[in-house]
Amino acid sequence: MTVICIKNVEPVTVEPVTLEEAKQHLRVTFDEEDQLILNLIAAAREYAEAFHGRHYITSEVTEVTSRIPNVFRLAKIATKGLVSVTVRDFDGNEHNLTDFYELDKSKAFLCLKTGSQLPAEVSQLYWNDPVEIIYLTGYEPKMKTKQAMLLLVGHWYEHREAVLVGGGVGFNSATPIPLGVDALLQQERHTVL
Repeated sequence: MTVICIKNVEPVTVEPVTLEEAKQHLRVTFDEEDQLILNLIAAAREYAEAFHGRHYITSEVTEVTSRIPNVFRLAKIATKGLVSVTVRDFDGNEHNLTDFYELDKSKAFLCLKTGSQLPAEVSQLYWNDPVEIIYLTGYEPKMKTKQAMLLLVGHWYEHREAVLVGGGVGFNSATPIPLGVDALLQQERHTVL
């Protein structure tokens, strides 16, 4: 079993959609609602990230597993670099094995380097999740995804409640507001085989 922990490395202010792009999309020329718009941008990014299973800002991913891999499929795609591979031996001593591994970035695999021989002291492992793999991930969203984020920002800016009241049958009906971004996001959805 693999346990995954993710934390953002870049500051949250680095968004794929800028405040200026969002304000132009919204046709907003004043600054009083900048913080609201920034919050909507962050929420739209998070929506797209969840939809795609990708990170659009650099994030550090830690995977913990119970075996030393020769080849290990990483949980996240669009890997940017390997940070570390550490192993605890049977006695609980930690060993840094980063130099023995490399990332195959195109397929999101961690691979033991050709000809590498792991140290003998790690042949018997600690009993509880002895292997920790840390790597960076991040993906530059395509224009369709950025447009979907802008549509979400515009939708949420104009409709600040979860339902639209009135305008339906009986003039007092509450209707969920439809989201028109799924078609754009679906085109960039990644599935792990």
